[in-house]
Amino acid sequence: MNWVRWPALGLAMLGVGVIVGLGPPAPAQPSSNDAETLLHTATTAATHLSYSGVLTVEWSDRGQMHQAETSARIVDGVVEVGEGAQTALSRGGQRWVGSAGNWALMLGPDVPAATPPRPDANWNLQTQPGPVIAGQPTTDVVVSDRRTGTARARYFIDRTTGALLRREVLDPSGHLVREVSFDQLVALGSVAPPPPPSHARRAEPSKLGSVPGGYDAPSTLGRGYRLLGRYRQPDGTVQVFYGDGLFTLSLFEQRGTLDWGSVPSGATRRVDGVAARLVATPTTSAVVWDARGVVITCVSDAPPDQVMLAVQSLVDNASSSSVAHDIAHFVLGPFGWN
Repeated sequence: MNWVRWPALGLAMLGVGVIVGLGPPAPAQPSSNDAETLLHTATTAATHLSYSGVLTVEWSDRGQMHQAETSARIVDGVVEVGEGAQTALSRGGQRWVGSAGNWALMLGPDVPAATPPRPDANWNLQTQPGPVIAGQPTTDVVVSDRRTGTARARYFIDRTTGALLRREVLDPSGHLVREVSFDQLVALGSVAPPPPPSHARRAEPSKLGSVPGGYDAPSTLGRGYRLLGRYRQPDGTVQVFYGDGLFTLSLFEQRGTLDWGSVPSGATRRVDGVAARLVATPTTSAVVWDARGVVITCVSDAPPDQVMLAVQSLVDNASSSSVAHDIAHFVLGPFGWN
């Protein structure tokens, strides 16, 4: 029997770089009050700025708030967050986690492979004056649920540079789920960016045109998540990448039976009879379960309730498969790689 252990470190660190903005180069436009323009600026500001700082991370786990500090260093689009073995590093569309000599490339060079939705495709956006953060005045971009009008996220953007200085994710009642915020900022001036990890090339995920039989990769999930890319990790794990314009979501699917003893403690959920565990990390929510001989981990920086909606839609999609469809997957699966 193939037992699958939950890769806690890599998945927990997957979303840690979001506070500093990751995206293709673009000029900053911080003077605009248009919410979508400000969000676009925040995702690209790191490509032309060099600074370091201290980050405070707060997150809720089963009703208890936790807090930690970490460091960030941004040099001409290369983002390094964390210290030692718990480091996330990004350049362009790539993102690694680990440390020197032990890097794992979690997202490939062409992520996203498809164009994500607009930020306002699934959410209402508005702006208002924000507080002073790390000595900088900010504009607060408020993201609200179209159905309820409740704020679900807030982005505090530096009025001068367009950099994202704080990000809050909120629950359906508007209470804090997690927050990542700069406490200190130091301009670095002219500094050479760190070189890319030396072991990244051989650890690079392979882009897939389709996923093999037995795995799930619906074109949409939950409320507005669109399929953006399919990848196979070097260990054979299939990764499917989604986005809704603001939040991202990755599915990691691996054949075998889940070793529940390796999964961190969390809240137990049942989705159409399938046992799942919701794990809170400092920067993401992760849901893990196994079904039909495949272990699935869903990792997202979205509010936990939105992640569970995506899981529900995935389980519904899988349970609707007919016996004939499953047999076809079993027979044709080995030939499904692209």
